[in-house]
Amino acid sequence: MFKIGDYVRFIDEKREGYITRIIDSASVGVTDEDGFEIPVAVGNLTYVHGHHSNADTANNAMPAAKVDEQFIEDGVYLAVAEDNKGSVVAHFTLVNRTSFQLLLTLKTEKGGIFKGDFAGVIQPKSSVQVYTANLGDLDNWPSFTFQSLFF
Repeated sequence: MFKIGDYVRFIDEKREGYITRIIDSASVGVTDEDGFEIPVAVGNLTYVHGHHSNADTANNAMPAAKVDEQFIEDGVYLAVAEDNKGSVVAHFTLVNRTSFQLLLTLKTEKGGIFKGDFAGVIQPKSSVQVYTANLGDLDNWPSFTFQSLFF
């Protein structure tokens, strides 16, 4: 199943882009390099090799534990940046510069409908992409709720 932020290729066309909206169980919105969101049937898409969501690898990648000389308690940030391939896609990245591991969830709310978009453990001194959105739909972005547990 595709998720928001996955980089995909069209099977029947020479076109690639990021999934920026889940329309229903059979179709998604894909924003291409030109900034156009195209509704596409899930069966007409495939993942692009080498472009995996950081959320998929965040829980599997367990870096070697480093011992800090000083325990850092402050430094959790949300960075929003344009994509290198197309300036119409924004990637939300959570940066953890603390010595804590973070158990993080992100849920969105739009029109009274809540949706879980990310859940995972973020290692100390690392970052994880947690959401992708179309900048052209800025007025229609959902409300974001982040919940985290530091341990």
